[in-house]
Amino acid sequence: MQYGSMSIQVKSINKSYGDTQVLHDVSFNCESGETLVLLGPSGAGKSSLLRVLNLLEGADNGQLNIADGAFDFSTEIKEKQGLALRRKVG
Repeated sequence: MQYGSMSIQVKSINKSYGDTQVLHDVSFNCESGETLVLLGPSGAGKSSLLRVLNLLEGADNGQLNIADGAFDFSTEIKEKQGLALRRKVG
């Protein structure tokens, strides 16, 4: 099975649960064909970041460009946008 090229661009993602900030100004690019590893201790925010990338959870602010879609977390992201993204990336 062949997949089209896809890149991920994350800009200044911040995420808090109450008073606990789990993601602070996270930014990175991952181009098609690149391998990216998330490594850190328990509670470092790895799962939270993956949930934000799949639009399963929102971030407090920041931008995400993935699968030809641009998402700005300072505005409301509709559930149907998350469903469409997850269908596209699998």
